[in-house]
Amino acid sequence: FENILILPLAVTQTISRKKKHPHILKMAIKEHWWRFLIVGFVFAGAQIMFFLGFDISGDSAAISGSIAMKSSIIFTLIIGWIFLKEKASPIQLIFTGIIFIGLFYTLTLGTFNPGNINYGTLILFLMPLLWTIGHSVSKKPLQQGVITPAQVIYIRTLISTVILVIFTFVTNPFSDISLFFNWTNILFMFLIALSYAVGHLGWYMSIKNIDLALSSAIQAPQPILTSFFAWWILNEPVKIYHYVGLSLIFLSILIILFDKQRLSNRMDNKTI
Repeated sequence: FENILILPLAVTQTISRKKKHPHILKMAIKEHWWRFLIVGFVFAGAQIMFFLGFDISGDSAAISGSIAMKSSIIFTLIIGWIFLKEKASPIQLIFTGIIFIGLFYTLTLGTFNPGNINYGTLILFLMPLLWTIGHSVSKKPLQQGVITPAQVIYIRTLISTVILVIFTFVTNPFSDISLFFNWTNILFMFLIALSYAVGHLGWYMSIKNIDLALSSAIQAPQPILTSFFAWWILNEPVKIYHYVGLSLIFLSILIILFDKQRLSNRMDNKTI
């Protein structure tokens, strides 16, 4: 469904760019085909981890899971620094450590006892590592202008879909495909695809223009919104350790965000 929604934009951009640069698509495929494959495989794996993690998490899955996935800021800082040469100041490193403490506190249900970590939330904690690898691999062709955000979304979703279909029929050959012909399921799949398409489009437009860690930090309010809707719609209880962990994470991300903006402004002033 996401591919169907993003296809018109991807095709329009491809035709428009081909008129100006006839060989740009061939060049993108020739130089970056391996990146597209990595992105497809990585996000197929991430989707499996995503649903597996939430399935195992059980009670308070939406709240704990959304907080656990804020590990993305840790992975984006590390991978952005190592592979994309993105700078990380001492302040950013210190508050990244505080984010880890907040995550560990939340995942251990407010006890700091590793034995209390739910395997589902642990999977969701590790999943953003795959996201970060995929996004860091995608960043170069986006910055070079050889491919657009819509084209990246279409290619990654197409490859991931093929992999997931094969995985499904290999691991569960007797899957009930009638689920895909239920109108209620179709409606939910469409709504999920729509939210994914809009979210991914905004995400790839952001990492094209700003560094990976900053893009991740901008999403800081997401667990707050998730917690609210989980409490309102799913009647999930919000525990004290959720509030404490989320507060540590949210404030640390804001400080990292402001520090990155400060460094960016300083670099702009030096350039001028």
